[in-house]
Amino acid sequence: MLVGIPILIHFIRFFKIKTVDFPDIRLIREIEEEKKSIKNLVRFLILLCRMLFILFLVLTFSMPFKKNSRSPGTSAQKIHVMVVDNSLSMLNENASGDLLSQAKKWAEKLSEKLPAGSLFFVADASGKIYNSKPVGIKKASKLIRELTVTNKSKPLQDVLYDLYEKLSSDVEAISFYVFSDFQTFPQKPQSPGSLKKMAMLHCFPLRGSIQTNAGIDTAFLMNPVIRPDEKSELFVRISNPTDNKNENILVRLELDGKEAVVQTTSLDARSQKILTLPFTLKKSGYVSGKIQLEDNGLFYDNKLFITIGSQNSIDVCIIHGKQIPDTSLIPSIFRTDSIFRVGAFSENNIPWDRASAASLLILNEVSHVSPGMNKTLIKMAEAGKTILFI
Repeated sequence: MLVGIPILIHFIRFFKIKTVDFPDIRLIREIEEEKKSIKNLVRFLILLCRMLFILFLVLTFSMPFKKNSRSPGTSAQKIHVMVVDNSLSMLNENASGDLLSQAKKWAEKLSEKLPAGSLFFVADASGKIYNSKPVGIKKASKLIRELTVTNKSKPLQDVLYDLYEKLSSDVEAISFYVFSDFQTFPQKPQSPGSLKKMAMLHCFPLRGSIQTNAGIDTAFLMNPVIRPDEKSELFVRISNPTDNKNENILVRLELDGKEAVVQTTSLDARSQKILTLPFTLKKSGYVSGKIQLEDNGLFYDNKLFITIGSQNSIDVCIIHGKQIPDTSLIPSIFRTDSIFRVGAFSENNIPWDRASAASLLILNEVSHVSPGMNKTLIKMAEAGKTILFI
């Protein structure tokens, strides 16, 4: 109907007879037939351009697209994808309880309000899809209720792009419904590819009452070897990913069931800090322990379990080959630290009881490995000893 408007204007404007009075007909110039034909052609071209402009404008707003070619008996589908964030941050709570439980309830209620016969996929914060084929409302609700917290979450934008790539090729239209606290991630956002299908995104944000949180990032030692009754330091990095300052954070170090260190610190918004926790181990061997902090934020990132080993000495056994001219070079490397107890022997005279008891065995250009030596080496490797071949 809109395309007909230029046609109507064209006929009214160019074909309406208008009478012009002249005092003398001789003043009217002759109209050349050739010029008249050109003018008519230009007029029709203008008319065609106006009609095409309106036609393409209408087509643009109607968003036409070509459907995928499908085998007989199959048809395209409209799919609803329920993406429930089940990352650890969803354990945060507000007056209505934890955010994960609320997200699952919201997803169920929304599913029930969609048109009858709607088909669903259910996915979580790791990008995992819980059903291989689209399911109805009852099955989708069951899958949503069975969701549990995961520590394998990814940035939500990456999850959505991955889900789009997996699902969009088999459906006519796709709608995403995201239930999350929408935490920010430092990772660079993934760039989406070309859109195969139109997709709708509906976001349902949840917000917990806890707006500050400190967590243990990692712990490490500077010294490679810890000795009994020797003062050592454990370095603990804690972080505050929130937008608010976190004050009076209590940090405890517990070793072998006993409290070793207690410190109090504060963290500015979106900052990190490395704490130094001094300790002393009273005996050799391995000691289990944990680092724990107490804050007003979430609890899942407040503990880090550790194991620290201490040794009185490290036995090193060096077996030199027959052709080694200087046998003092390698032992001199270990004599710079008193923790190493070094024994050096020739391959002609190997004390295998001492060699097999060593933590580190060095075979320095040994010319021949006998069957007996081979068995000993295999036993040492299976016992977790270190063997170095030069």
